[in-house]
Amino acid sequence: MLSLLDYPLISPFAEAIYHGSEKPQSCDEYLFEFVEEMKALKKSGLFLNSKRFEVALDAYICDAPAKSFIRQTVGDTGYASCTKCTVYEDYMNNRVSFLEIDCPLRTDESFAKCEDAKHHDGLSPLLQISGTKLVSHFPLDYMHLICLG
Repeated sequence: MLSLLDYPLISPFAEAIYHGSEKPQSCDEYLFEFVEEMKALKKSGLFLNSKRFEVALDAYICDAPAKSFIRQTVGDTGYASCTKCTVYEDYMNNRVSFLEIDCPLRTDESFAKCEDAKHHDGLSPLLQISGTKLVSHFPLDYMHLICLG
């Protein structure tokens, strides 16, 4: 089987971009078509010029509020909001601060099992897509973590 990287005309691309005046009301409803399409693509692959390509999703690029929404976790100012480790926040000078540096890391497996109940608001529909990793497939949000403090 070929990889998209073996095919010179195809390169990674954005699957979906959302823009609106307000956040979608339901994560399940918002992601339904994407999840169904990805499940089908993971199962059957993508056919291009009679060649079958395996579909891989390597990263979800989101700002912090969107990340917590689609992962169904507490918001970026919540008590157990760190997406990479199990640190609990402290509030200092009206800001959320992460004071611990040796907390256990979150893993894709512990996330899927909802082992830290304080971190989860629900069950993400993305877990229905085989191979989705809700910790390692989500890079940190530079804008909210660094630029906005």
